Amino acid sequence: MIKKIKRIPKAIVHRGKILLEKMRGLDFTQHHMVDELGFSDDMAKAYAPSPIEDLKMILSELDIQPTDAILDYGSGKGFAMVIMNNFNFNFVGGVELSKRLTKICRTNFSKLGIKNVGVFQCNAIEFKEIDRFNYFYLFNPFPEIVLKAVLQNIQESIEKHPRKIIFIYVCARHKEIVSDHPMFEEIREIKGKDWESVIYSNEFKK
Repeated sequence: MIKKIKRIPKAIVHRGKILLEKMRGLDFTQHHMVDELGFSDDMAKAYAPSPIEDLKMILSELDIQPTDAILDYGSGKGFAMVIMNNFNFNFVGGVELSKRLTKICRTNFSKLGIKNVGVFQCNAIEFKEIDRFNYFYLFNPFPEIVLKAVLQNIQESIEKHPRKIIFIYVCARHKEIVSDHPMFEEIREIKGKDWESVIYSNEFKK
């Protein structure tokens, strides 16, 4: 009689990942609540790393060119940026509100020897140096008020420098805000392993 193999509880797997990362001098997996980072719920959300399988699946299905650049809003400890760096992007950028997470992110990149990336520590509302980017990625990083401001920044950038934009929204808790925005059209909805993701573009009709 074949015995069923018991699944290892997620909490144990989670703690195991944290331990293995610490042994390598890395820190991606450990979660942090909003108040732990010194912020309020109206400006930020808790930190958790992006779902690796979902992100890889999404990026592998996009027509990424060597001239493309992607910006990760709410880049945290840089986990998604590490994954993005394995694809065909010319540059991978990140915006992170927390000084603590930004410091950890830069340490992670240094340990891994990753150089073709840049993380900017500031409020996403105030970050407007986005003209070089044509891909934008969000893993539910902030509440509605910040998302609306970010969309406005992207729209202003497109008006100054017209270009096709791909907007990737994973764990799309406020997708109605993006869907209702006149700038974007939904081109695909993806039911991933962990979360619902939506991909938008400002130029999907040919």
